[in-house]
Amino acid sequence: DIKTVVQVIGGVEPPFSGAVLRPPFMETVFLDGIPSFLIGSVLDNIMLHARAWVTPKMAWAVAELVGIPRRFASDRTVYQPYDLPEVLRHKVCMARALVADPHTICVAALALLPGVWQRKPLQALARWQCAGGLAGLLCDCLGEGGISAAATPLS
Repeated sequence: DIKTVVQVIGGVEPPFSGAVLRPPFMETVFLDGIPSFLIGSVLDNIMLHARAWVTPKMAWAVAELVGIPRRFASDRTVYQPYDLPEVLRHKVCMARALVADPHTICVAALALLPGVWQRKPLQALARWQCAGGLAGLLCDCLGEGGISAAATPLS
């Protein structure tokens, strides 16, 4: 019924099951409550499914938006999946989703539990949506030069 739909949209009653219907040409990223982190550096994990035009500098602009500390930008340490705190792994997943620039990002209610997600990742997701995607988000966070200014290698 319409009341349930309004409650779900308003976040009053999270959905526990259902389906997402979309055309087959649209890309969807699903973030569940279990953060996936592969063996490698934080940057390697963020760039895993990034668009071909995304540079490391662009990825770090997004990473900083979701709250990943800058010290990981130059850290090439190879981490095992559970070496990093869960909150940081969730942020890496959000940054990875944003640089993949899908048409839709679905976030499971379990992934929104207090203490797991903080304000910055959700604000970054909202900015991505309002900007109309990754290109708009990068222009928003990097200034007018946005994408072309970030095309230089990460220093």
